[in-house]
Amino acid sequence: MPKMNAGGKSPEAKVAEIVGNLKARLKEVDRGPQWMKSCEDFLNETNQVLNPSAEAGEELLDIAGGSDLLKVSVHYVGLSQVCEASISSLIANIAGTCDPREMFTIFLEAINEYAKPGTLHLCVPLLRGLAMIFRRIRRRQPEFFKEAIPGLLDVGKAALDVKNDPVGSEEEEDDMLEFKYVTRHDAVIQNVPVKVVIELVNLGNAMRDVWRVEENQKLHDVITIYILRLLALVSCMDITHDGSTPQPVDDIVKLMCEVKFSLEEILITKQLKEILNRYADENENNVRQTRFEAWRGAALAVYWGIHDKDSPTAASVSDLMRNQIETSGLEGASEMINLASVLLVPACGKRESLIYQNALGLMTSTVEIFKAVPSRISPVQHNAISVQIIPALKRIEDLLIRTVNSSLRKEAYGVLLKIIKELLPATERYQALYDMITNCDHPSLVSLLLTCVKDEVARAWPSGSAQTPGESISSPFVSSRVLQFIECVLRGKDGNPTELPLNIDAVIAALNLYRFLLIRESSGKTNYTHVLSSDELVKGRTHWLLPMREQALRVRSALEEADSGEEVLLGINCLLSVLYRCLEIVEQLQKDST
Repeated sequence: MPKMNAGGKSPEAKVAEIVGNLKARLKEVDRGPQWMKSCEDFLNETNQVLNPSAEAGEELLDIAGGSDLLKVSVHYVGLSQVCEASISSLIANIAGTCDPREMFTIFLEAINEYAKPGTLHLCVPLLRGLAMIFRRIRRRQPEFFKEAIPGLLDVGKAALDVKNDPVGSEEEEDDMLEFKYVTRHDAVIQNVPVKVVIELVNLGNAMRDVWRVEENQKLHDVITIYILRLLALVSCMDITHDGSTPQPVDDIVKLMCEVKFSLEEILITKQLKEILNRYADENENNVRQTRFEAWRGAALAVYWGIHDKDSPTAASVSDLMRNQIETSGLEGASEMINLASVLLVPACGKRESLIYQNALGLMTSTVEIFKAVPSRISPVQHNAISVQIIPALKRIEDLLIRTVNSSLRKEAYGVLLKIIKELLPATERYQALYDMITNCDHPSLVSLLLTCVKDEVARAWPSGSAQTPGESISSPFVSSRVLQFIECVLRGKDGNPTELPLNIDAVIAALNLYRFLLIRESSGKTNYTHVLSSDELVKGRTHWLLPMREQALRVRSALEEADSGEEVLLGINCLLSVLYRCLEIVEQLQKDST
């Protein structure tokens, strides 16, 4: 037989009655002052009954924790300050009295259910209760915290989609909730995203408090990953309007320092790599997402450090960058460039342009520091180039392609050239340009990169007179390798002539580079690039120029017959003009050599 309480009802029946009354009030349509007063009074009575110091209070709370009470009661949040205070007290009693491991699962389940824009305000008191539960867990804390992180971040992601508007519509809530009742009231829940962020930061504080007692490596790893991923999320929120650093961001950065993970350790990157390697996950997609968000959070920690250029923190970050580059040279600079480039991956909505500009500024500062640091000569680490710089250049390239902001595009292109020209040694510079050109599907960008190649050839060209027998130049830009740029543009990956008119800009740039080499070598009586050798002249004429001329004439004829596409026709005529000049030079050189 169920145990009977003083009122003649079992504890289970008493809790069920409370839940039923809470549901019934939420279904009422006539909501005047009397209804509000009855809600406040009932919640106050409920708190008196479900109180650990009351008679059978702990037993009732234990039953209530496993019932629907938690999910139902949070719907009173926002009705009035009295209701909100009562709900906070009720949740605190449940979180502070019931078995923490059981409550961990129940609270997370409720949070997961309400982590949607229309019901996100219901998560706020639940998150506050979860922080209390975190502090009460005594065993396997790293495992519990790690299990909670994805759900907590989902709450933050839902906050990205919430504006400071009233709670979700009746229809939206009815579709979302397990219980077929809705919170029909006119109260406006203000600043929901900010309130959610505050509670997410408080959960980080709870993890920190546990770590201060335990101080084990696994727990530190979990907390660090949570802080970095949370920073990546919060930095995307539009929670400040004056350009200043949002208070939640300051709080997260402060929390990061309190768990002994500093900006210096971020810039060195070694410790974060080790943490991520230890932070294993069976799901490969989860591993990739965790790594990206953690690196993004690390980059944003640096970004916020230099956000206010007049602050002492900004000067401190610059000193840390200089020390790192002095210590590890190109490898250290490459790591910083790659770290900053993570911020160029789209993720932040309204704040994106500002973050892009600061990321580009951070890259520029890195290159400038690298140039200014003395005694930075060290063996080039190929791994540093392939693993760090190439992905960073790809991210800049992606920004160039997708942005509609002309000033941002111009700035990004300038940074791209700065990294290529001033950071990379000649061999790596050549490889970076070649990889970008061969893998780029945007002719206008290929054209710009080929112009950069032409500039590199001119910069590396010997200043002396005629080439002496057997003389060669160490730069790959003054060698036969430079002809590969022309080949890869004029002939597609399938070996056929590059398609026109789609690739007009790229083809014109490649022909201009070819003409430049022909004139430079023939006028200087040199042949560093082998462009004047008999085989290369034959290849240039029969493999590059004649097939391209045939295609261009065919396209021009079609355009003229259709009497349309004047801009394209102008481009084709420009292409043919350069092509005929190249053909004229090649045929003259072939004639002179016979």
